Parts: sequence; C-alpha cells; structure tokens
Amino acid sequence: MERIASVTSSYYKFAEAAILVFDSCNLNSFHSLSQHLVDITMFAETARIFLCENKSDLTPEVTDEDIQTFCEQCHGLIQGIFKTSCKNNTGIDEMFNTIAQSLVESN
Repeated sequence: MERIASVTSSYYKFAEAAILVFDSCNLNSFHSLSQHLVDITMFAETARIFLCENKSDLTPEVTDEDIQTFCEQCHGLIQGIFKTSCKNNTGIDEMFNTIAQSLVESN
C-alpha cells in the first residue's frame, strides 16, 4: 500500500476537478468515498469535487438520504451530484458538460 500511495499522490497533482463515483447498488463503494475524499483534499487541495452515482437504472442500496447526509458531512466540498447509468448512457454527457462549464466559469 505504501508504494501505491506514493504514486497516487502524483495523479492528484494539479487536478482542477475530481469525480467521486460510487455504485448505487453497492454500499461498500459508497462507504469508501470518505477515504477518497480525504485523499483528494490532501493531494488536490483546490480541486472542485463532484459526486456521481452510477447504475441509476437499477434498484439502489444507497438512498438519496444517504447521499444527502454524506454531502452535509462534507461541509460544502461537494460541488454537484449526478446520477448516471453507463449501461443506458444516461446522465453522463450532462455530468461532464456541467463540470466543464463550472471549471470554465471558475477560471
């Protein structure tokens, strides 16, 4: 893990945005977001952070209330929440267009 951690930090360097993606049908993927958020705030301090729920076409294990609670606990770090389905190709273009537009507006 130490070898991977040293390489991981270089991936965050100069990042302007980060997308935290979780599987709506997998609570473990949702619960791992906290550690990823810590990494982003540590290594990419100025990155805008967005949350992406994938597999929105399926019955979720993660509720909207879970997502809202997580965002509240992040104290305003999450700039936007998106629901996507890679299988159905829904929400993906909207997510990337919205993120790109927010980055252009912030510069």
